[in-house]
Amino acid sequence: MTPEGIAERIAAIHDADDQQAWNKIPPLWRDVLTAIAAGAPDPQKLAAAALRTGKPEQPRTRPLLTPRLVHALIAAHSSMDLTEAARDMGLAPGTVRAYVREALRTLGARDVDHAIEILLTRGEITEDDLLA
Repeated sequence: MTPEGIAERIAAIHDADDQQAWNKIPPLWRDVLTAIAAGAPDPQKLAAAALRTGKPEQPRTRPLLTPRLVHALIAAHSSMDLTEAARDMGLAPGTVRAYVREALRTLGARDVDHAIEILLTRGEITEDDLLA
């Protein structure tokens, strides 16, 4: 990405609060864009330095969570009650609770919302998955 491309992304961030587009930007670039938007000195030099020092993302060999754990997290996220999520999944509430605990532990997440944020950032789920 060129410094001009970074400038275009900064303009887009200021023009719209499109969280989905923001989540698609790799974490390193989000940090750079946030620093520039916050008034970091000389955005062109900062962008050029980021281009030189940024490490490429490591290829993902496999997802962190099984599809069942992801399903439990999404169900818990979209439901106010784990009993309702369990009913939707056709499982006992204790099983869904155990799945959610396992997913939180695996991701190192504080809560279900944090776990969903981690999965969105990693690209393992999309906003559409949350609406389904």
